Amino acid sequence: MRTRTTTVILATTAALLAGCGGPSYDEAAEQCMAAVKALPAGAQRDDKPKACERMTEKDYSMIFMSKIFDDKGWTDENGKPDLNRILQPTPNP
Repeated sequence: MRTRTTTVILATTAALLAGCGGPSYDEAAEQCMAAVKALPAGAQRDDKPKACERMTEKDYSMIFMSKIFDDKGWTDENGKPDLNRILQPTPNP
């Protein structure tokens, strides 16, 4: 009886701990996207938010590039790159 109770307690504890491993990579990517979008315009790629620490360099680069495209107005209403907007001449500062 005592062995069975101990086994149940250990199994329950293990199951609870397995679900407490933190956010999944996809959830971490969403948190990173939100943190990058909150950066001021003109922020440099090296200004990596803490929420992006888990991202691979490739994934972080893609997230950061999406911010640049948004900041420049190069995306359509669905958030996808719009080649026509990218190729439009920009005024000289």
